Amino acid sequence: MRSTSSLFDAAGGRATRIRRSPGLAPVIRRLYLKQAKRDIEEDQMTLKSEYFLARDEKRDEDLAAIMKMQTSTAVRPEAIMMAGPLEEVSEEDVPKEPVPEYTHPIATALFLDGKGKDLADRFDKEFVKHNNPAVSAKLMGDLRAAGSLKIHAVVGRASEGGGNAMQYYFRINGFTEDMGEWHVHWNSGGKAGTPGWKKGKKGAKTPTGEEMRKILGDLWGVAKNSGSGNWV
Repeated sequence: MRSTSSLFDAAGGRATRIRRSPGLAPVIRRLYLKQAKRDIEEDQMTLKSEYFLARDEKRDEDLAAIMKMQTSTAVRPEAIMMAGPLEEVSEEDVPKEPVPEYTHPIATALFLDGKGKDLADRFDKEFVKHNNPAVSAKLMGDLRAAGSLKIHAVVGRASEGGGNAMQYYFRINGFTEDMGEWHVHWNSGGKAGTPGWKKGKKGAKTPTGEEMRKILGDLWGVAKNSGSGNWV
């Protein structure tokens, strides 16, 4: 006879239902996504596809729940949904490397996105919430090169000398966490005038702004909006 039990899951905020059958029958665990308002199965393939969907739809709370469950099931093979005996489980369903227990979900996301353990480790070590920038410019440049850092450019007022005041905002792809705000006047020849990590009028100067070249890339020296709500 099949029995059903419930466990409260801190990641999803609602009971996880477990249906048990005798012998080698499947054990199916389900995770409730509060923002999507639906249950999902906890096998690795489902978690992977739901992870990208939640990230694209900017459901941060669901994303955190999914990543927590991915971390848990990566070191808990019996939690992988099985369609039969263990030898029939596809190799794709079994994580090849355990997911580290990072303190910040963005670090976990970088690891799961295949950006490498080094980038994920560095982010988890460096990140300081509300700092401007939240991680070092060196790491931001490496994240940009990996395709993980997005930039929003806003044209401010034109100065009397003809330079254009610009503000650049930074985020990790799929997240709304503030990574920093950099201000500069682009003068003739694409030279950076009075650059600095600023919020409003307060912030630290970056004397020449040269460390930002790697981060801004094609945006360096350009006074142009990236578009309303557009991150490039």
